[in-house]
Amino acid sequence: MKQFDLDNEPKITPGFKIPEHYFEQFEHTMMDRLPKETKVVPLWQRKSVWISSAAAVFLITIGTWMYFAQNNVENTNSVQEYLAYENDVTTEDIAMLLSDEDITTVESALDLYHTESETYINEYLN
Repeated sequence: MKQFDLDNEPKITPGFKIPEHYFEQFEHTMMDRLPKETKVVPLWQRKSVWISSAAAVFLITIGTWMYFAQNNVENTNSVQEYLAYENDVTTEDIAMLLSDEDITTVESALDLYHTESETYINEYLN
């Protein structure tokens, strides 16, 4: 390879030149190119983003709640189907396995007997 001597070889000019007084006039020319008026962004457009975000969160919450509620109903139905069809268990079979205390607890929890109905039956049908 040929030796290259930077001190004795002719210099290569890059071909690019800076215009005269470029840096002195740069600030003035740049300020002339910028727009004179500032752009005003209305606030109602930003509100639409917040409203859209709130709607998305609301839909995700409702969807999740409905998904888990549906799974709960399906599980309850599957338990009832299992008891009814797989093992041929009837309500009489279940009642025979319950004690009197269990039946009383279930009756009080379901609130099957209303005092108004009982009063009506006792007064008008006896």
